[in-house]
Amino acid sequence: MKLLSSLAAALLSILAVAGIAVAANPPTKVTETVNIPAGDSPGSGTKGSADPRCRGGRFAVAGGFESGVESGDFQRRANVFTSTPAGQRWRGKGIASGSQGGEIAVTAYCAKRKPASVRTRTISVPSGTARDLRIRCPRGKQVVGIGYEGEYMLKGFRGPQPTGRVTVVYGARRASAREALIRGASQSLGAPEAGRLTGYAVCSKSPRLKAVSDSVEVAPGTDGDAVARCPSGSVAMFGGFEQVLPGGDPTNVQGGVVDSVRSGDRAWRVRLINEGGGGAPSLKVRSYAYCAR
Repeated sequence: MKLLSSLAAALLSILAVAGIAVAANPPTKVTETVNIPAGDSPGSGTKGSADPRCRGGRFAVAGGFESGVESGDFQRRANVFTSTPAGQRWRGKGIASGSQGGEIAVTAYCAKRKPASVRTRTISVPSGTARDLRIRCPRGKQVVGIGYEGEYMLKGFRGPQPTGRVTVVYGARRASAREALIRGASQSLGAPEAGRLTGYAVCSKSPRLKAVSDSVEVAPGTDGDAVARCPSGSVAMFGGFEQVLPGGDPTNVQGGVVDSVRSGDRAWRVRLINEGGGGAPSLKVRSYAYCAR
């Protein structure tokens, strides 16, 4: 075994000297899926969670999620409002937002080394506004994973309308190598309550990561994928997303990000649905992949 390891290391050195790109190994992944039944009445918001655990003593450094939305069919779907690190696990929480319930598949991306630190911060988001939350890693470390907690706090009903507050996370990406950026919008339901937004930056030593991005514009009543693809010879270590709010209005989120997940070894795929009806604007979303060689 030692001989094989030595030969492999020697081969990598030869390839590097020859100028031949050798891709890094992508983080291993573990996925857990949970079904979320529909609520007893429209807007009642049944919730569910999944927390896949890394195997072999590995640690969860980044996460992703999928909602199982079939193209053009929004009757069975869920929105993930929490995606956070939890030691060897990555925890995702979702709410059924389709009339037929939904499901979430949460993925943990696992590394051999424990992160140097996980930094977290919480801010208040006044009703009807959008706020940015920035978290910086210590000097000498960089962001290798991003987590967040939004809110779906439904308290009851006033007539047919639900009451409570919702904090939608519409962006989670790196602002720089050392800084995570989480963007949230607060939408009160029947009461002008401020929402809460919590962010997490997973910090570690890492080879310099190259950021690539892709965007897609989604027409009303449809969905679309933005796929950021790493250059040949590199792999996607983790990714992120950012939705552009129509007119910058945080109260006008007609849809949202339902998938944010690695696609193969080299890409990060983000899916946006646009629930707007006739006359509603198209929505734009951008996906980000952070690539290592």
